[in-house]
Amino acid sequence: MPKLFYMFVFFILCMTTFKPLDAHADGNAEIQPSLELNRPVILNYAQRQQANTWIAYDYFDPSLDFLNYAGKTGTSTKLTKWTAFRGGININLAEEVRLRFSAESGSQKLTRPVEPKELNPKYWGADLRLQWITRLSTSTDISLETGYSKHSSPAYSVTKFQQGNTTITALPGKELFSSSSSDRAWLIGSIASYHASPTLTLHANLEYRDVKVQSTTNSIDPLISATLAAQQIPQATPWKEQHIVAGAGLDWEFLSDTLLSMDLRQYSINRKNYLPRKGFADYNQNTVFDAYLSYAINNHFTLYSHGQAASHFVLGQLPLLYNRRNNHTFKNPFGFLSLGVQYKL
Repeated sequence: MPKLFYMFVFFILCMTTFKPLDAHADGNAEIQPSLELNRPVILNYAQRQQANTWIAYDYFDPSLDFLNYAGKTGTSTKLTKWTAFRGGININLAEEVRLRFSAESGSQKLTRPVEPKELNPKYWGADLRLQWITRLSTSTDISLETGYSKHSSPAYSVTKFQQGNTTITALPGKELFSSSSSDRAWLIGSIASYHASPTLTLHANLEYRDVKVQSTTNSIDPLISATLAAQQIPQATPWKEQHIVAGAGLDWEFLSDTLLSMDLRQYSINRKNYLPRKGFADYNQNTVFDAYLSYAINNHFTLYSHGQAASHFVLGQLPLLYNRRNNHTFKNPFGFLSLGVQYKL
């Protein structure tokens, strides 16, 4: 995957044969279709004059496991369903300042051969950014942006647990143990967009994130606590992560009102105060590829489909899900499909 990333960047840098578009035209011409969402892009001047809002639904199950994530992971706990609702708004606060906000709510369905035989953890997240945009040339915009993101998974209670041939069941209204996790990050980054022609825009971005992760498992039962400790549950203390995210992408209107958008990102992660699990490897790199096919029904509504493929599950995208207890589930590629709609105000 890293080789593909560098090839993609080289491809974009070589695409200089198009007649550049004046990205700062006064907007008298027809506004070209765009797909901003929460992508690392800068719209041209005319497109930025319209605020937009969007919603999407992500979905994964074994019938759509085109990367064979479940088969390659080979653990007794299987991911049998993943869904998420996402949405956001992008709006100008001033001519050169854009506010970008997105939120998501997701859930997983995990099945096991022993108790607890089914787990349904949920999470929510939000991302808020201020983007300052300036003109580098008639066809090139650059931006600086800063922001804050957070994800949280509410406490999930387990009432039945099997260890070996012994099954323990909690008293009515009680729990054996509960688990929760969260992350929060401050970020700073930059984006460059080259409007190569009226139908083609190229993007590149670089971002730094300072992340704090907390994963907690609690039990008031000494026997359960000892059993979980033997399985090296997530550490009780938070740890820090530094993420570097580098990416490149394009938007190409290959048919009238029909846009093909692609983004490629590389996550590099460094952890501090993290206690590794004996005998298990940790993962610090993830390559993520997103492809979008969108169609502008009119000047306001755009429908789109989206597919994502990542080399290491959701590493870097949802930091709260990674800990020393389940790091082995991040070893293999993972992907999902989405449908969404964007509305320009």
